[in-house]
Amino acid sequence: MIGGLTLAIFWLIIVTIILASLCIQVVKLIYHLISLNKQAKQHLLDVKKRTEEKYNKYIALTPAEFDERLIKIFSTQLELCAVSDVSEKDPDATGVLYAHALEGVMRFIGTRSIDAIDYYYGTDYISRWCEVHYRILENRGILSKVITRQIYSDAIARELRSIDK
Repeated sequence: MIGGLTLAIFWLIIVTIILASLCIQVVKLIYHLISLNKQAKQHLLDVKKRTEEKYNKYIALTPAEFDERLIKIFSTQLELCAVSDVSEKDPDATGVLYAHALEGVMRFIGTRSIDAIDYYYGTDYISRWCEVHYRILENRGILSKVITRQIYSDAIARELRSIDK
């Protein structure tokens, strides 16, 4: 009887050790799978970011080409906003024109492109670029002509190009 009880306890200990070992292996496997899942998600995010940066049409441009593109976009937005959003009699016409033109530039370029541009050129590059060029146009008296519709995007673009020369 004692021999049978000892044998039963022995087998119970062996089975417990095997089950504990299996549980440890299952926990290790689950941990490993969770770790692989996190790594896979991070890898996909990294690939997505690199792809967006690599194939972003604005980032693919040289700085001079990018500046020219911004000139075209900004001058067109100034013209469009002057025609549709600004009244010549509004005392804050230049402020309204700037706000609407900047919003139009941002909408035209898009958030993904803006994120990529910010990555390469620094935070809020588009806003800073627009503000500087807008202030120069304002100081040169060009904006009053834009608001009164005396000049349009081609003339604005020529004036913007002359800033960097």
